[in-house]
Amino acid sequence: MNDTPESLARQIADVEHDLTQPLSPRTKATLEQELAALRQQHAALLNLSGAQIGDARFGDMAGGNLDKHTQGKVDVPGEVRGAAVGVNQGTIQIFFGSAGISNPADAQRALVQHYLARVVETCDRLRLSGLVQRERRDASPALTLSHVYVVLAAETWERVDAAERADTFADALTAGDPAVVLPEATRRVIELPREVDPRHTAKQPAAPRFRLERPLLLTEALSRHRQVVLLGGPGSGKSSFVRHLAVALAHGEDAQPPTLPGWRAGWLLPLYAALGEFAAWTQQPGGTLDGPGLWRYLLAQAQAYGLTGLDEPLSQAFNKGGLLVLLDGLDEVADPSLRVGVARAVAKLAEAGGRVVVTCRVRSFDQAVAAPFASWTPPVTLAPFALGQMRHFVAGWYARSADQGVIVADEATRRVTELTDRLAHLHSLRDLGQTPLLLTMITLLHFYEGKLPEDRADLYEDLVELWLNRWRVRSNEPGAPLPLLAKLKADKSLGFLKDYHLRNTLERLAYDAHQNTLAHDGRGLLHRHLVRGAFEDLFAQFEIGPGLAAEKATLVLEHLECESGLLLSEGGDLYGVPHLSYEEYLAGCHLGQQATFHALAYAHWQRDPGRWREVIFLALGRMVRGTGRETAAGWLAFLLSAAHGDRVRGAAERQPAAVFAAECLEQMGGKAALIGVTTVGLPELWQTLVASLAEVIEGNVLPVAERIRAGSVLGDLDDPRIPVTPDDWRRELGRRSEGFTVAGDHYWRYVRPETYQIGGWNKGEPSAKITLPAFWLARFPLTVAQYAPFVAEGYGKDAERWWTPEGWMWKQANQRTEPWGWDKPEYRGTNQPVIGVAWYEVTAFCAWLSERLQGALPVGYLVRLPTEAEWEATAAYDAQMQRRPYPWGDAEPTPERAIYDESNLGRPAPVGCCPSGAAACGAMDMVGNVWEWIASSHKGYPAQSGVVGKGFTTDDYDVPLRGASWYDNRTNVRCGARFRNYPDFDFDLYFGRGVRVCVSPRSR
Repeated sequence: MNDTPESLARQIADVEHDLTQPLSPRTKATLEQELAALRQQHAALLNLSGAQIGDARFGDMAGGNLDKHTQGKVDVPGEVRGAAVGVNQGTIQIFFGSAGISNPADAQRALVQHYLARVVETCDRLRLSGLVQRERRDASPALTLSHVYVVLAAETWERVDAAERADTFADALTAGDPAVVLPEATRRVIELPREVDPRHTAKQPAAPRFRLERPLLLTEALSRHRQVVLLGGPGSGKSSFVRHLAVALAHGEDAQPPTLPGWRAGWLLPLYAALGEFAAWTQQPGGTLDGPGLWRYLLAQAQAYGLTGLDEPLSQAFNKGGLLVLLDGLDEVADPSLRVGVARAVAKLAEAGGRVVVTCRVRSFDQAVAAPFASWTPPVTLAPFALGQMRHFVAGWYARSADQGVIVADEATRRVTELTDRLAHLHSLRDLGQTPLLLTMITLLHFYEGKLPEDRADLYEDLVELWLNRWRVRSNEPGAPLPLLAKLKADKSLGFLKDYHLRNTLERLAYDAHQNTLAHDGRGLLHRHLVRGAFEDLFAQFEIGPGLAAEKATLVLEHLECESGLLLSEGGDLYGVPHLSYEEYLAGCHLGQQATFHALAYAHWQRDPGRWREVIFLALGRMVRGTGRETAAGWLAFLLSAAHGDRVRGAAERQPAAVFAAECLEQMGGKAALIGVTTVGLPELWQTLVASLAEVIEGNVLPVAERIRAGSVLGDLDDPRIPVTPDDWRRELGRRSEGFTVAGDHYWRYVRPETYQIGGWNKGEPSAKITLPAFWLARFPLTVAQYAPFVAEGYGKDAERWWTPEGWMWKQANQRTEPWGWDKPEYRGTNQPVIGVAWYEVTAFCAWLSERLQGALPVGYLVRLPTEAEWEATAAYDAQMQRRPYPWGDAEPTPERAIYDESNLGRPAPVGCCPSGAAACGAMDMVGNVWEWIASSHKGYPAQSGVVGKGFTTDDYDVPLRGASWYDNRTNVRCGARFRNYPDFDFDLYFGRGVRVCVSPRSR
């Protein structure tokens, strides 16, 4: 059978995948030769000079390398503004091939060539750079997105290699330091769990203990999947990525463009559209909010860019994978219900099988918006910039500036060193630089002013001052005109005019714009007469008469449009501020000055949280850095209030507001930001916030993602549900009861003295009747905060009395001072379950805690690990003594009932975030979140499952674990799931070993 482009592309993809695996040098060389031959055959078959391509499905050509040539001349009817750019003839040929046109006419080629030139012209703009070019024409580099673009990665990491020793990868780690290199070269090493211990399986080779990994590039994610949602925070680079991808596909010159590392989908025709504009189109006559409507809109966009008369080829190319539809800014659809409708339209369009990419802010991708994309691959979340990406961005910026003669090369080198050193050593600045937009702003300020702000509100303020400075100070440019303020004050009637008068007006315009019609990138637009009218109103207050006020307003408008770039013409009579984040900051400045800030901000947030949260955050950030701390504290009290006036607020309103209050406090800088406030009682405020967040976690009003978010914040505020100090533990012991109930927030949950069937969950498995005395099980797995006092005391030289003999020997031999992962931020949330603890450690903790609770424990009882019988009786039995497969009953697991792999967390959640998954006695997280160490013998199950083990040696592969973890799939999320390990097993990258304690009789 003869090879086809499709079959060769599949062979290429297979060989490329094989080359990512650990290989001997000889095998690697052979595969590389095979790959080169396959690529040569593939290019010959495609014959880009015009040979038949037929029905090749371009979406199947993963990893195809094509020989392409770029034409530098654009010779088509119509005007292409700016310099003619080279466009990719490979893209043009592949487009027509996937559209079923083997020999396109010259006119058709010219149309596509003209279209690609327009794509480059439109998508390669760097808006902030252009703005400052207009503001600082005396010394401004002409930068495009391509000049400074840095490769972006996802939060996901992928395997490169594995080995038994970590030092095998020492050279790779040095070369792949993320503080120096870009994501495609970045490497890290993780330790793998010991699934099988070589002490007991001499015949089985030891599995590799360490794995070398690299970040997943966004280009790779898009190459592998036809439909992808890209998620990120404000300014995280979502839009820059899709625009740069469109540009690279439009005018790349090489078979494997250097600007697209990781791209394996070949050349595709990019079709970029802003979903905000589509949403506006659907509200006009003829617009429809559905899949066919979206396709009509995309065709209209293509026609506007020159692709006239190619509707059917575009449709064919989309269906066959030769078209890449880039849909930017789902979050920029202002109306929440309309946003859901747009999401459904996108999902419907993608049912044809074409390649579609959607970008959205994380917080706008809520349950309703995400639902239409349920059949797509899981969303890809952008990773923050690493220091290496920051270094490359800054170096690229200054290098381009030096190339253009804007700055001397030696000075550019000095500036790069200065800024990158500050980014490396100043944590607050580096935190800002993790967001590409903010890094751009930092670089702007450094380039022009030498300023390095330390927080986000200061960064925006400094940039505003950079742009407004032109109003006050005359340029050094020879023959430069007077600054705007001097021109206006030349009329003595405006002698008392200050720059803040102009700024306040601009802030109000930004605030008005944020409520108005959206531009494609989410900015609000204003009609010219509204902008003019705002300044006429300002000048009229100086009593200069309407004619002169109009003259002065014209002067301001001309300056804003032609000199400063503080307002940009968007076509016709519409104007907008330069960037959405800039609009949000100016709108926040205006909002924060309003006497009715609380009511006004609350109304905006309730109507559209996604659009107004950043505005409110920035308003609060400015308040606490100025004289607005009292207003900021009052805002938190307003959000947390049980009633607004005479209107009592229900849980459905209060609970989202409580989460938002916690986020607002975080954005202000925490409790310390409000020190000195007198109009609000801060102790009462913190108490109310803590109680409100606890209510969120333990209710079912908000989805689990919001409850987890609330739980994380609550951990930072000292979670009241969890006893930590000896007094807390004693208080909770005093609250225990002998009532078997799911209700109540008491920590110790009573389990009745009964005879329970243990085991026999599956057909043919043994079971046993085990009689248990009454005991109390902890409501939650043990948390980081609860274990921390033991870390401080239980690993010292005087701690031997709490450890078993075998455990103390193990601790001493390994110089153990804390659990595995204790220093890892992702596992250090104070109300997260403690993980990485060996059985030896948790039994020592129990002995330590029992000693501290002497006199408070019931007579004959102590704190210890539960036996398997105790654990199973707690998890499985309801009030009627009926055994159930899941703690909550018979229904299948969902992320609302338990934390497991479908929760997509990658770490344990704060305890107790799934109240609907509680056991009948009220214990939370009995399945999911973390596996829990057990006191009895795994081998003795079920007959001896109620007997406490007397101790285990390091060779005893006999210690049970129950409950499953955040990493497990639903198979293990059940009452009957069991696991075992060695008592010294502590590594927890994937398996989440934790602990839950009980108050039970001494050894039986």
